[in-house]
Amino acid sequence: FDPRDHEAAKVSRLRQHLRAAYGRGIGGKGVPGAAGAVRAATTIGLLNIFDPEDREVRRHGLRIDEVVQARLEEQCRLMRLELEVASADPEVVATLERFRGIAPAFSAAAGAFADEAGPPSQRGIL
Repeated sequence: FDPRDHEAAKVSRLRQHLRAAYGRGIGGKGVPGAAGAVRAATTIGLLNIFDPEDREVRRHGLRIDEVVQARLEEQCRLMRLELEVASADPEVVATLERFRGIAPAFSAAAGAFADEAGPPSQRGIL
């Protein structure tokens, strides 16, 4: 029994969890058209996963990268997987980096829509 094999299996399950939660297009490899192919997820597709009204999103100040990080930490805790081991996986790192890159767009968009007080008026448009 090699404990590294056990940890590798846990990391593999964690990657599967991330793919199920955020799509297969983050940080993976594949041949287009193949069964295991990975197509790049669009920024809009990733942003649409989150709702600014969700308690978890609001608790993290509309920072979806912090939400993804917190969810990753919770999943690692549930799987009894060391966060350091998970953070060494390239796909996990790519997922976190991708959300760090798009988090400002989500915060800005959510803030802009929150500032609106109902539908735009004709006076407001002019």
